[in-house]
Amino acid sequence: MTPCWNAFWDYRASSPAFAILACLIAAVGLYGTLARSVSDRRREIGLRLALGARPSDVFRLVFGQGGCLLLAGIAARVDPMVVLRE
Repeated sequence: MTPCWNAFWDYRASSPAFAILACLIAAVGLYGTLARSVSDRRREIGLRLALGARPSDVFRLVFGQGGCLLLAGIAARVDPMVVLRE
């Protein structure tokens, strides 16, 4: 095989590894954001539970905020991709 073909094959073989690494880094970042949010709001969550909120309401509160952050991040990334593709 020619050296050019070897370089192309290495790129194709390592591309999924970089995609998996990017997904792992994004997941760790999202986990860190949610963990920080829960840590900062620990007293509020305890007070809500003490006043009669159901655990499902608290779950929805925490993950709803994380979902909004996730959607904002996706929207911020998709918009430049669409513009640059055209």
